[in-house]
Amino acid sequence: MPPRTTGTVLTVDGLVIEVVRRRMRRLRVVVRPPAGAVVISAPRWVPRRDLEAFAIAHGAWIRAQQERIRSLPPVPPVTYQSGETHAVWGAACRLEVVEAGRRAAVSLVGDRLVLSVPPGADPAARARALAGWRRQQVIAALPPLIAAWEASLGVAVAGFSVRTMTTRWGSCTPRTRRLRFNSELAKRRRELLEYVVVHELAHLVEPSHNARFKGLLSTHLPDWRSRHAELAAQPIGRYGDDG
Repeated sequence: MPPRTTGTVLTVDGLVIEVVRRRMRRLRVVVRPPAGAVVISAPRWVPRRDLEAFAIAHGAWIRAQQERIRSLPPVPPVTYQSGETHAVWGAACRLEVVEAGRRAAVSLVGDRLVLSVPPGADPAARARALAGWRRQQVIAALPPLIAAWEASLGVAVAGFSVRTMTTRWGSCTPRTRRLRFNSELAKRRRELLEYVVVHELAHLVEPSHNARFKGLLSTHLPDWRSRHAELAAQPIGRYGDDG
């Protein structure tokens, strides 16, 4: 993850905004649950007046997201106990915890998500086991999708990685042709993973989110806007600026 500098807070038109400086090329804004905190990620060279103008321009969207987030019912804490419901590829699965063996293991049996852990494993250990399993699920699902869409878009990927990300479903570095994907995609429908693959591969043709980029998506994945909207409604926050 690129180094970041925090500590700057803007108050713009009644909005309190944290500014995070990163090595990046463009401004991004996210609204985070549960309270609707606003964070703008910005290149280090962007002056304060441009940050304020960006916040004003996105004010209506920020407030709409805050209202949506604050209207959501409280999410019960996850304790990783048998009987909880966990999402797997968009389906609700019942967690079944089995205390056995010396190493954690996860398997999907019908609509049951079976988590085997050593006796006495705490919630943090159980969470790590499930997170690792989700990562492997995404890693396994990606190669055929990438291969198919490389051929369709006429591009070639140098490599990809999967990790947990807090603000993005995926990212692309056109210079190195490397892609990154969020392991949390294993909770969403497989069609949404496909959308992220197409989105990031399209950046190898057009790095920005301009009309040409949107035209590529519309040509190759005609329902991309509905998939985008479904992902954008998830708690991780906004995905790109494709609206």
